[in-house]
Amino acid sequence: MHIQESNVFKMLKEGSVQYQIPVYQRKYSWETNQCIKLLQDVIDVSNDKKREKHFVGSIIYMGVGDSGAGILNKYHIIDGQQRLTTLSLLLIALADYAKEKLTEEECIREHLSFREIKNSFLVNEWYANTDEYYKLKLTDLDFKVYKNLLETRCLPNDIEENTVFSNYNILLSELKKKDIDPLIVYKGIGKFALANVSIDESDDAQLVFETVNTTGKELDTADKIRNYILMKLNNEQQKKIYDEYWLPMEKSFGLDKAGVKELKNFIYYYVGVLTQDNLPDDYYDIFKDYHHNMDYENTLTAVKKIFEFSKHYKLWIDVNETSIGFKKLLYRIKLTNQYKLTPAILQIIHNKSIDAISEEDASEMLKIIESYVVRREMYGRDSKTAAYIKIQRSTDSVNNLINCIHSLTDNQSMPTDKELQNELLTRPLFKIKHKQIGIWLERMEQNINKDYRKGDHSIEHIMPQTIYSHEELYARNDISIQTKEELDWANDLGDNWKDIQEKYVHTIGNLTLTGYNSPYQNYRFSVKRDMENEINGKRYGYKFSPINLSSSLAKLEKFTEEEIVNRSKEMVTMITQVWKYPNKPLSK
Repeated sequence: MHIQESNVFKMLKEGSVQYQIPVYQRKYSWETNQCIKLLQDVIDVSNDKKREKHFVGSIIYMGVGDSGAGILNKYHIIDGQQRLTTLSLLLIALADYAKEKLTEEECIREHLSFREIKNSFLVNEWYANTDEYYKLKLTDLDFKVYKNLLETRCLPNDIEENTVFSNYNILLSELKKKDIDPLIVYKGIGKFALANVSIDESDDAQLVFETVNTTGKELDTADKIRNYILMKLNNEQQKKIYDEYWLPMEKSFGLDKAGVKELKNFIYYYVGVLTQDNLPDDYYDIFKDYHHNMDYENTLTAVKKIFEFSKHYKLWIDVNETSIGFKKLLYRIKLTNQYKLTPAILQIIHNKSIDAISEEDASEMLKIIESYVVRREMYGRDSKTAAYIKIQRSTDSVNNLINCIHSLTDNQSMPTDKELQNELLTRPLFKIKHKQIGIWLERMEQNINKDYRKGDHSIEHIMPQTIYSHEELYARNDISIQTKEELDWANDLGDNWKDIQEKYVHTIGNLTLTGYNSPYQNYRFSVKRDMENEINGKRYGYKFSPINLSSSLAKLEKFTEEEIVNRSKEMVTMITQVWKYPNKPLSK
């Protein structure tokens, strides 16, 4: 390893050189605030006459051979690509800004013409019409955008957005906003000092990469895993694996459109599939333990498996309410928002894809998992990662999964029918699970009404959340006698109406679905049941509702504590039919 002090101009200007970003490196990803801070640092150091230089970190690189007769020196950037890329973008923006701010003669005199900046710092003149023309060679789509930017200042036609392009515009916009002398910026860049670190074959590039600590944006675990997989391969092997597997995977998750979240999430869940255990935030060392001392063939096998599971994950995150069959079952679990179940879901999808289990068995497992989660949420038991891991370990067969569910005890267990019946009688589900209760009611409706379609329906409290006492109601002067009678819930419920309302208002027995929540207001049960008013040609009393959960109320004469309790029992029976408790397999 050789370390020497250098600066940005010297690094880019000296001879014919190309700094390549290897395919195993992450995409260019500096954010707006980082670009603005770098520009401000440039201005500050330029204006500070006492400071001869400003240290911006290190650039670590490794030689990768020469082209032609050895005139062009090529290097792989191990660390520092984010700063080097941003400084190159700043040079392009500076040249464009100087052209607007200064005369052509001034630009030439101060070495700020685009031609001079380009030929001095950005391209190798003697290699025109080849990729060697560019002193900075980014990866894949970033390089395509960078080349187009340098020549036309436009995005390629087939790319909608890219961080390289957007950060150039941010830097140019900031220069214009600050209205600063271009020469100040140029001199400031020239004061940027860095540690020029070259490593050779005797150095462990992977170890250097893992231990280096710079001022750049910290790599996340998914970045480090990609680098670990590809870094020790030769260029040809890297390109094959990256082009055939890693790049298509990145594109499927939207990295070509500056998206990174889903790829990071997938890598995390995939390592969870490998380990079948709970993971820390930084799980890099755990991944390395599973893939240590790999040759090319083993690496290729590992990447193929990652690629295959990425398709399973894409299937999982893309399911929606229009999905059918197996995908519909995936969507129902997705609605629970229990993404810690993802490793178990990926394992089921994979087992199905390789015919280790049938689609029928895979579907049954998804139903069991959904029932487990929904019953626990209704009952009030929080999700437990330890239980999800046990479930993941039991996804090789339906019987093993059912046995696993039955083996869970105490705070990991699945509530039985009896436990739900007792708990949901008075549990204020609407108040506790407001976001989920509508989903549950719709699933219950779909189970008994196959023609039901999700629409503009909301949750209706049959007994309203606001009830006036008899005295308060009839003392009002702003409503008619008839309206007072139509609002007199206290009269229906009896002397202890306040206790009844407090106890049952948010329970499952007092909730239904409707498209006419607003017209119902706080009217008495009999009024809401029999309303014959029309909206869009449809009567909207409960007895006329196309929603079974509401129309079934037509058989009731009143809705007091007794009816609420009875309806709660009916609703729980419905719940236990939709989200069934799995029967324990018969022992052989």
